[in-house]
Amino acid sequence: MTDQKTYFKQSLESAPIGAFMLDKKGICIYANPVFLKLVGFRKKDIVGKSYDKIFPKIIPSNTLKTLLKRAEQRLKTGEPIVAAEIEAINKKGDKFPVAYSASGIKDDSGNIIGRVYFLRDITERKKTEQKLLEKNSQLKTLLDNIPDLVFIKNRKSEFVLNSKTHQAALGFSQLKDVVGRTDFDFFTKKEAQKYFSQEQDVMKSEKPMMNFEMQTYHHGKKTKKWFSNSKVPIKDEKGNIIGLVGIAKDITEKKFKEKKIEYLSFHDTLTGLFNRAFFEAEVKRLDSERQLPISIVFGDINGLKLTNDQYGHDKGDLLIKKIAKILQQSFRKEDMLSRWGGDEFVAILPQTDKKDVESIIKRINLRCKKRSTDLIPLSISLGVATKRSMKESIKKSFKDAEELMYKKKIKEKESR
Repeated sequence: MTDQKTYFKQSLESAPIGAFMLDKKGICIYANPVFLKLVGFRKKDIVGKSYDKIFPKIIPSNTLKTLLKRAEQRLKTGEPIVAAEIEAINKKGDKFPVAYSASGIKDDSGNIIGRVYFLRDITERKKTEQKLLEKNSQLKTLLDNIPDLVFIKNRKSEFVLNSKTHQAALGFSQLKDVVGRTDFDFFTKKEAQKYFSQEQDVMKSEKPMMNFEMQTYHHGKKTKKWFSNSKVPIKDEKGNIIGLVGIAKDITEKKFKEKKIEYLSFHDTLTGLFNRAFFEAEVKRLDSERQLPISIVFGDINGLKLTNDQYGHDKGDLLIKKIAKILQQSFRKEDMLSRWGGDEFVAILPQTDKKDVESIIKRINLRCKKRSTDLIPLSISLGVATKRSMKESIKKSFKDAEELMYKKKIKEKESR
């Protein structure tokens, strides 16, 4: 098999990156043309020299100590040195940025016989980054005056730039605390994975994601906030996707108002129970075979008109609310209760026979009796009907319950 050192020499001779090789003892046995041109030295100045003689020629003293120590340790183990950006110097003393890395060279038996070091001149890249940084500085000034949360990420979904409002939402006040980090550093794993997947899809498809609503916690907040999120892919001058820009708008107040409107559209404002419109819609949903038997309870408050006439409508409203509270406490969670009209209430009890409703009726009457006062006596007449088969009409059950309620109301009135 071809000797590893020979193979490396051949492959590095025409490589576009600077490279030099050390043997197991740390002596340079090869330096390719790109490396020699990069540092401005001749082959005889590098080849045959120990690593502790070579490094001081090409590395500034402020980073030299660390690199020499690292080289000495890893020459023995063959452990790779991952790409790192450092400053290099040439023979003239000019400094320039390079991407620096190294890896071990092994023989056919897997033994470490040396190392190869790589230096790539990244001067042009750094100039480009500086230009982008200057542009970002101008962009940052703009972002910091926008109330929305704005951020820019690279292809790996790492933060590159973000607004002051976004920094504050993550619990920081400086850009450096956020740059290079991802959502996994700030959110739960489940949330972060969701955002990451969304962003990768946006960049892969090159299609923006607009006005996606999400609810999440932000730094120091005990309650979740609602945000409308838009994420748009960013392209370079050649049309390649290089990242995305995200805008998150706080819509918590808007969602609160929507919830309030939704609540009011489904609930009675005086009692907080479901209103008639919502109840009628839900009955259609519950009117199914798997819910049989379905019982309907119709109720009408006794003495509401008298209370209104004698004490005023404020006391009448109080009577309605007290009865509503008793009904709410007496029916089960699976039952649906609503205020049907002025002094009328109706409840639908899925999977409940008429006999099972009797205990609920007893609870209601007992609570009314216990909570009554001379000023506001609590009493409600109740009628019950049960649908046991899909051949029966739910409307008929309502009508039967209502008729029974009125008969009971008349009977109770006559017995007073």
